[in-house]
Amino acid sequence: MLIEGGRGQGRVIIQIKAGKASLSTTPRQSGGASLGSSSLSNTEALAADAEFIATGDHVVWVHEELPTGPLVARARELHVDVIIRVDNAAGRTRMVGLMHRARMSQAEIDAVIFVEGTDADVVNFVAQRYRR
Repeated sequence: MLIEGGRGQGRVIIQIKAGKASLSTTPRQSGGASLGSSSLSNTEALAADAEFIATGDHVVWVHEELPTGPLVARARELHVDVIIRVDNAAGRTRMVGLMHRARMSQAEIDAVIFVEGTDADVVNFVAQRYRR
């Protein structure tokens, strides 16, 4: 999802990460309507997003399921905003534990946004937060 603007003009680029996500180097194979197509690995996607950020764009990754700690740590190192949907407080606690194990500082962990609720709740949150 791209919020209006030209490259390097402060665009907001939002990526919804459905399913389990890790700091992988293997491109993903899609199912469903796009069966057989592939997309960048998360390592490649972060490298591309770092280029967008370097030109003044703002990149946001929204995770519908808990990602791995190393993926969140790398995204935050590159200044990618991270939003994670959790079912409840226990899910948040589990994710914070994963980030601690990935050696993220408390300040880095505090920069991650958690949305408790359904996929619809996280979509509504993102739509409100990044409305222009």
